[in-house]
Amino acid sequence: MRIEITDYPFNDLIDDAVIERFITTTALLSDLITFSFYLSIIYGENMRCPKCQHDNPDGTLFCEECDHRTDQIYKKKTKIPPLYAIVAALALGVSSLIFILSEFAWYVPMSSGAVGMLLGSYSFTVVRLSDRKDKTTLMMFAATALGLSAVGFMIGITGFE
Repeated sequence: MRIEITDYPFNDLIDDAVIERFITTTALLSDLITFSFYLSIIYGENMRCPKCQHDNPDGTLFCEECDHRTDQIYKKKTKIPPLYAIVAALALGVSSLIFILSEFAWYVPMSSGAVGMLLGSYSFTVVRLSDRKDKTTLMMFAATALGLSAVGFMIGITGFE
């Protein structure tokens, strides 16, 4: 089913020129990516994989090592290592309890407990889904951090003095 320009609900806010510019810009970007890929084939540029940096033969669309498309940009996924998250969650859980005992304002232990709960649940889930040998020990520390942070958060939010 083709959608005509008249079918848009905000047709009175968007004129035909705006839609035409959007379609032209999108087509130009797509053509530019395709054109740069074919230029690299024609001029024999080295087809280096953006993910693993493997040198592939000219004109290769998929890397021979990692099967990543050589014409697409690779974005490295960054994540917090679970051990760092466990240590940070433990520190935040203990600090939230220390803040309570030191009679700080209620929002200090509550906020450190909330961040500790987020890091503790993240690390618990990441460790649980991993294939590590020390999985049980790390899950125990993550659960302890999660519990300490939850206690600090709950005491902080209730304003228990």
